[in-house]
Amino acid sequence: MNGKVRVLIVEDSESLLQLLVRAFEQDSRFIIAGTARNGQEAIEKTLLLKPDVITMDLMMPKVDGFEAIRQIMARKPTPIVVVTSSNDSQNSFEAVRAGALEVVSKPTSVNTPEGLKTIAAILDKAKIMSGVKVLTRKTGFLSSNTGSSVQQSNKFQNSFNDPLYDTPLPKVQARLPSRRLSSIPKIVAIASSTGGPPALSKVLGQIGKGFPIPILIVQHITPGFGQGLISWLSQTIGSHIMEAKEDILPMSGNVYIAPDNFHLLVDVRGRLKLSSALPIKGHRPSANPLFESVAQYYGPSAIGVVLTGMGDDGMLGMRALKQVGALCIAQDEVSSVVYGMPKAVADAGLVDEVLGLSSIGNYLLKLVS
Repeated sequence: MNGKVRVLIVEDSESLLQLLVRAFEQDSRFIIAGTARNGQEAIEKTLLLKPDVITMDLMMPKVDGFEAIRQIMARKPTPIVVVTSSNDSQNSFEAVRAGALEVVSKPTSVNTPEGLKTIAAILDKAKIMSGVKVLTRKTGFLSSNTGSSVQQSNKFQNSFNDPLYDTPLPKVQARLPSRRLSSIPKIVAIASSTGGPPALSKVLGQIGKGFPIPILIVQHITPGFGQGLISWLSQTIGSHIMEAKEDILPMSGNVYIAPDNFHLLVDVRGRLKLSSALPIKGHRPSANPLFESVAQYYGPSAIGVVLTGMGDDGMLGMRALKQVGALCIAQDEVSSVVYGMPKAVADAGLVDEVLGLSSIGNYLLKLVS
């Protein structure tokens, strides 16, 4: 048992619970610490069993997954992977905002290639997330027995300074660039992965509407959940946040997010291009094509930003941005859920500024003011 990841499986459907139990039992990387059939059991067993990682259902009796996540992150912070239907993807991002690390699809079968792929994704995410150090979150953000958190979305409007959501850092006055900008900014390109949805919500919430240049975003996400992320951000921040479409000219004030399973680029005419080229290191969309194409078209008028995420996606693209004189920004270690992607670009000497999450949106506003 040495070195094995201890997992707590939370699921109210008996058939799905047994399917997950069998999958984890057959994977030599794991040992099952326990199971729970509702949120109250999940809270109690987390405190008692101290698992390394939790897979969490959302819609459960007694106490739902949203409240369970809140309580666990306040009392015994533990990496949590939400396992839910892609039909409920918009709700699932409230769970991420409450402290869950990742969202993956529920398996429907193990007898089809797609079902086996879904199971493998759950196992892999649970293994990866078990190594993430998570922070204590304050309670009081969601109310008990939330039901559908989408119905509460108006409560989340303008709540980006909520103590639960802020990073555990002193607020820092955003400063002007340490080097003189060689050109007026015309585009912002952002890359994010693990921990990205709440980080994007924080940055975009600070920026608000009316930002004078377009923003392009690549967020690594489980296929099927991309539209849910966009709907969640649009509903909680504003309708100017939208899915990127082929051949449109990015407009000032709008935020364009790469859709599921497509790389997002800017073509030689400055229009958005969606590419189904092969994934890059397992990622489609990948930040590298976005950054590289933005560097080619906008040159020193571009701003590149790398937020929290695992791995090093975006490093090659950030190098291209740096080479053309663009301004390059990375999130700092303390405010990152996973300091992988930002660390890769910072260690490579490719960033002009390393900033805490609470400073990035205001910093971008100052750059374009």
